[in-house]
Amino acid sequence: MTSTVTQYSSLIDETFPIAGQANDTQGFRDNFAAIKNAFTSTSNEINNLQIQINTIASTSSIFAANIASTVTTQVWSSLSNILSTSSAVSYRLAAPVSSTGAPGDLKGMIYANSTTLYVCYETWVQPGTDHIWTKITTTDW
Repeated sequence: MTSTVTQYSSLIDETFPIAGQANDTQGFRDNFAAIKNAFTSTSNEINNLQIQINTIASTSSIFAANIASTVTTQVWSSLSNILSTSSAVSYRLAAPVSSTGAPGDLKGMIYANSTTLYVCYETWVQPGTDHIWTKITTTDW
């Protein structure tokens, strides 16, 4: 969307009136008209944006539900794949400190609290620079 505000505001003469000389009243009228047109254009653009936002907002709950469903499906599919390929599932007593894990972290380990699920998708190998933990928060689904 191209803005028309600049078109009108560029007509404003910022140097008018000139101090110390008689200034024609037409300059005042021209500047006032340019300012009025810029404000009118701004108002129209804001109204159009509000209409677009309201239109998007009215349909966003449908989109949000579809996105949440897709993300949830993908999360549980990934989790299922990770857990099905590990030899055992074990639970951690505390959340991992970093995504690179620590000695003793094994593929299939999980940790969960009321807002977050951590899943270890690879066994920790020294020096521990590879990311082996994934973090999923309740806001992700």
